[in-house]
Amino acid sequence: MKLIGACQPRSGTMSLMTAVERMGGRCYHMKTVLENTLEGRGDLYTWFRIAELEPFDERRLRLLEQLLSGYDACVDSPACYVFEELMHIFPNARVALTKRDFSKWLVSVCRTVLRPYRFAKRPGVRACMMVLDLLWKIPVVGRIGIVGKMAAFPPAVALRPYLDEHGKPLDFYDPGNRQTLRSRFERYTRSVEEAVPPGELIVLEAPYETAYRALGPVFGADVDDDWQWPHVNDEADVNRSLDVVMVLLVAVPVLVVAGTVAMLVLFVSDPRLAAMVSLATLAALLGVKAFLKLLIARVGRKDRAIRRRRPSHH
Repeated sequence: MKLIGACQPRSGTMSLMTAVERMGGRCYHMKTVLENTLEGRGDLYTWFRIAELEPFDERRLRLLEQLLSGYDACVDSPACYVFEELMHIFPNARVALTKRDFSKWLVSVCRTVLRPYRFAKRPGVRACMMVLDLLWKIPVVGRIGIVGKMAAFPPAVALRPYLDEHGKPLDFYDPGNRQTLRSRFERYTRSVEEAVPPGELIVLEAPYETAYRALGPVFGADVDDDWQWPHVNDEADVNRSLDVVMVLLVAVPVLVVAGTVAMLVLFVSDPRLAAMVSLATLAALLGVKAFLKLLIARVGRKDRAIRRRRPSHH
């Protein structure tokens, strides 16, 4: 691990990931969590286990090390909120912090990554989540319950600085919480600046004109002014993917319940047709998993286009 990104979500983390990969590094991001889980590596479920353990618990440190070993950098939630533990595990790594104006950050977070959390609180969606909860416990089709897990990511790691005294996330949409959120946001930034030894922290701020210069030596990359900082993963792009996920939060449970009911009803009158319905439901779930893979792979498509436009003399 060469770089620990203490960069909060919606503060340019995908752009930083793109920059790291352009310099030849392998970077861990929330997108990586979902990709690895769909490929059967179980990252999402490992983060649930991490969330159940206290900070700096030996078992938790061991899980973090196993999860991130082999990567040159990590950015975005949930890794950003365990940066101090990662500094303990990888003492030779530098730490990066991307700064963003609080007001703009709050608007962006509310318009994008927190939408599934809010959507999952609706009564009808809660009922669907109960069905998904059953699927999480059934090792079928690669734990298709990932759809629900994406919306129920443990706040203990995903929103660690923004929990109330009961361990519940503060309501980002409540104007009455704005000042508290601002205070927590600024406190987190100070905690990074205070925890990282002088000379080990790389602070990146828009317009990122010198960002590559600061990061190049970390990855042994020879960069110059021709390397333009990538700006990717805007709100519109994020929301297109999230809209699909929120549809699946409802569609997957409805599909499972409808298929199960149809199978039970038909089992008495026509066992062969019941078996066909069962297979069709399973095939549909496999299709959902394949579709999620394509959806997550699509995030960052613009990144690859930017990476291909390297200066010709490199």
